[in-house]
Amino acid sequence: MEQNKFYVRYRKTEDNEYNYLNASNIEMNILGNFLIYDGRYGVSEFKEWALDDRYTSSGGNITLLEKENDFIIINDEFRERQGEALGFKIPKQAFINLLDEWDKVFNQKPLEILITYDGQKFTIETRK
Repeated sequence: MEQNKFYVRYRKTEDNEYNYLNASNIEMNILGNFLIYDGRYGVSEFKEWALDDRYTSSGGNITLLEKENDFIIINDEFRERQGEALGFKIPKQAFINLLDEWDKVFNQKPLEILITYDGQKFTIETRK
């Protein structure tokens, strides 16, 4: 793995769900939790939220989302309540592109999913 790329990795379980395996840093861990827990049943509502300028915040069971100019900030809800908010700041278009790709990949149910991020773009790789 290149030093300037960050990653999060998942593996499919016997019950056809996904478990978080590991991540390169806490920001990618937060992103991973967002996708695997809050995005488990689809990410279209999060994409609609990101594109709708009327709303500045959203969230799910485990993460909180905020808009700041052309960025989306993802926070871990537990850390936020504990006063340890870190926030993973992602360009809005990169976030939207990731949601589009995640939806396609997640529905194919590969054995492993690896998401890398180079600071501008997310890439999803799978292993069957």
